Amino acid sequence: MQYMMKYIQKYWTKNPLMVIMVLAIFVRLLAVIFAKGFGMHDDHFLVIEPPQSWLDGHNFDYWLPSPERGFKPNGSSLLYPGFHFAFFYILKQLHIIDPQVKMFLLRFITAAFSLITVFYGYKITEKISNKKSANTVGLLLAVFWMMPWLSVRNLVEIVCIPFMMYSVWIVLRQYDKPKPIRWFFLAGLLLGIAFSIRYQTIFFTGGLGLAVLFDKKWREMFAMAFGCLISITVVQCTPDMIMWGYPFAEFQQYIKYNIDNRFNYPTGSFFKYFEFLLGVIIVPMGLYLFYG
Repeated sequence: MQYMMKYIQKYWTKNPLMVIMVLAIFVRLLAVIFAKGFGMHDDHFLVIEPPQSWLDGHNFDYWLPSPERGFKPNGSSLLYPGFHFAFFYILKQLHIIDPQVKMFLLRFITAAFSLITVFYGYKITEKISNKKSANTVGLLLAVFWMMPWLSVRNLVEIVCIPFMMYSVWIVLRQYDKPKPIRWFFLAGLLLGIAFSIRYQTIFFTGGLGLAVLFDKKWREMFAMAFGCLISITVVQCTPDMIMWGYPFAEFQQYIKYNIDNRFNYPTGSFFKYFEFLLGVIIVPMGLYLFYG
């Protein structure tokens, strides 16, 4: 037993990222098997229910053009639900119709996709800080209590993260080893996809673009902005033009809904959000985040 512990410690010292990824895979497989059902309204009724209803010939909550709704958009991006529609359609063609099997496969895909966040979270931290910090970040992303559970939820807030993480890695990597500017264009494309999954990521994209601009990398910033614009045009605006007749239809409706209903949800003082994070991320990790 003592020999085994020494071997594990030695292997951890030499290959921490490998150990972290194995742990991440293991706990996510547990989540795939045991984390059934849905955790909150959004990861089912905004992602699963609409595409399944389309497949069944219905129009759940009038997401598609409908006279009952006055041919108004719903306010939700169709990219991520559209992926589920294609996935459910393929399963139907394969005669896989058991909801439990369908959701098991979907949890597996989502969990596998979340490994990108763990991997590049480690790499980014190692690059901008040191290996010790990267080990801590990697372990938290891999096994911290809510991360494996969130990794199998169909939440746009979580699914958009791998696109942003890889985009940041592209930008950081190009600073040390300059490569063709098309890499910044690729980062922009991925950031545009992240926006089309979760609209609020535009603030993250803007911050990354400003960081590149402040470093006086004009060409790189414009390449990234152009890639983002192309991605949003193809993925977000084109479906809106086809379905509603004008670009950014869903985005505009999303903003309008939030403005109109700003007093219809529980609100509090500005520090409520920090109090929530301190609690949900558990002491001492919540204190670390607050301090950082």
